Amino acid sequence: MDTPLVITGLGLTTSLGIGVEANWTALRAGETGLRPLTSIDVADHPVTDGGEAPLIPGANPNDDRRDRAHAYLTAAIREALTSAGIDGRVPDPERTSLLLGSSLAAQASAPVFWASFLEKGPRDADFSALRSYDAETRLASLCADLDVRGEAFLVSNA
Repeated sequence: MDTPLVITGLGLTTSLGIGVEANWTALRAGETGLRPLTSIDVADHPVTDGGEAPLIPGANPNDDRRDRAHAYLTAAIREALTSAGIDGRVPDPERTSLLLGSSLAAQASAPVFWASFLEKGPRDADFSALRSYDAETRLASLCADLDVRGEAFLVSNA
């Protein structure tokens, strides 16, 4: 008889730091993740501080924002695997699934789509605005990077 197996681990990348320990240390010390933004030009904006994750060691600060996000995701997932006692590749790729939660906060085209949806309704909304949303592509890439061959799920955590 097959018994389902669930292995859980924790990996974090936030404006407080890279990794679980860095985040817990900052939280315990009462630190804030808000600081002057560096990855976007805010010179002409009244708000210049925000919650921006620090660069992953060795990352290129000039990388496309989506490439940086992918690097953050991969680092958090690898940390979660390590904290679950899995170093390197998953032990059974065919039986391993990946569930990715996304708030869609970094997706610039989402407000364009929803404005169109609310104004014109579902039949005439501008669905082309969603073509640049690549969460599903990133999910597939993460599965390939981690050799996950089971089901992959993208869920909203907003």
